Amino acid sequence: MTKCIFKKALCFCFTLIITCSLFGCSNSDSTAQNSTSSSGDSAAASTEESGALSLITDPYGGLFRNGAATETGYYEIMNTQPDYINVLYTDYQTLTRTYLCSSPECLHNDDTCNSWLPTMGQTYLFASQAQNKIYLVSCGVASDGTASDTAAVTGRIFEFDPSGANRRVLYQLQSNEQFSGTAAGNNTKLYTGVQVVNYETGKMTLEIREIDLKTGESKTIYTTENTGERIFGAYGDCLVLEELGETARSYVSLNVVSGEKSAPQYSYDYTQEVRTELVDGNFVYSLRSDELPNCSLYQVDLTSGAEQKVAESIAIYDVDPTRISGVFDNHIEIETSDNRNPEDIKPIKYIIDTTSGTCSVSNLKYESLGTTKDIYILAQGGDRFLVRNSVKQAPITITDQMGVPTTLEAAFPQYALISKSDYWNNAGNYQAISDTF
Repeated sequence: MTKCIFKKALCFCFTLIITCSLFGCSNSDSTAQNSTSSSGDSAAASTEESGALSLITDPYGGLFRNGAATETGYYEIMNTQPDYINVLYTDYQTLTRTYLCSSPECLHNDDTCNSWLPTMGQTYLFASQAQNKIYLVSCGVASDGTASDTAAVTGRIFEFDPSGANRRVLYQLQSNEQFSGTAAGNNTKLYTGVQVVNYETGKMTLEIREIDLKTGESKTIYTTENTGERIFGAYGDCLVLEELGETARSYVSLNVVSGEKSAPQYSYDYTQEVRTELVDGNFVYSLRSDELPNCSLYQVDLTSGAEQKVAESIAIYDVDPTRISGVFDNHIEIETSDNRNPEDIKPIKYIIDTTSGTCSVSNLKYESLGTTKDIYILAQGGDRFLVRNSVKQAPITITDQMGVPTTLEAAFPQYALISKSDYWNNAGNYQAISDTF
């Protein structure tokens, strides 16, 4: 088989967003709960009571889609100051994006404003499975245990109501720990990876923590010295873990009720062929080369091991930037580029219909600083997608904590709503989102 190298983005911490409706400014922080980690012996609650698990962050933790989405709106972080951030909210009903604050007099520069948060290092944000809570994860930076270590930042998980009110610290790490990767959950539990530094040996281990979303209590359900593992998907009672060994990339299931870990359910030697994958529920979608430029897309069922070809003859001219970027309504998107003319490299987005196996090319594009880019799905609400469809240079005035205003020139991604039908049929009928900040 022709060696095909697809670039895999393995980034675990990034700046994301938080969720809340456009309510007024108020000091809504409740007393923080310092629920530090602890192992427990009690069995995990069955998903028959709390619902099936699902991945509630982007598979890459926010590297590509760095916002929190509900059926009614989208939340993102604007990082314009070195010591704090603001939350922006896109309202699907009013077609506006603004601060998570409705007071025209508010300066959005302290904790009397729902949109304001002190900077906590690298962060990511996601909505609960039920979409009634928003969680912001500050990954933290684990201390090395020495008095001279000044870079350590305590990792925390903040919880918000959909309005931004009732903010609290749901969970806080120890000084030798930091969050890593993505998160999965159901109606009652959150599962996330935590890297733990052993002060005596200097070695790091990875733990999967189960956190009760009501009490903040936690226990460790899985520990490994392979820090290349991470949560990459979820289904039923199981987390899908991606494992990176010396020669093999594998996917296994970890049952959160029994604690049992399966043998590799899908595996290949990445020193011979590096594929690109994405997990959706109990399926792994794998893009593999036949004989370049032709590639095929396969579907692997993790519950049965059954494998089938979904589509073939997918032309991949530039393997390095190629990735499976999302699964939406029985459609899979593959992003790549055509580099046959080095002076005119063009982006390509393939859309694979998983029911028919047909492969089409998306013609929805926009120009940014002289470069052509594909329209990008950020979130979905009902029968519409929220997409990024342009970039605008515009001034913005911000006020620091001393009350001093500063006007900056910034490049803002522009958003729009589009019906799913129009999107799949390459019809660029957009409802533009207006910025009001």
